Amino acid sequence: MTNKMFTEFLNEVRIRNALRLLIQEDLPISEVSHLVGYKSITNFNKQFKHIKGSTPKNYKSAL
Repeated sequence: MTNKMFTEFLNEVRIRNALRLLIQEDLPISEVSHLVGYKSITNFNKQFKHIKGSTPKNYKSAL
């Protein structure tokens, strides 16, 4: 129904949840990464930048 591969859809859902946590909670980025299901902070940063166009650190500092 979404015309996306499962992993692409899952990454989008995880990043959407990460955005919510970055906005609503005062948590370190590494904690947010783990809470949304990423085992690797490197992979989280890569997927975040791919989907949002900026790093989680830059996104959080712009809030």
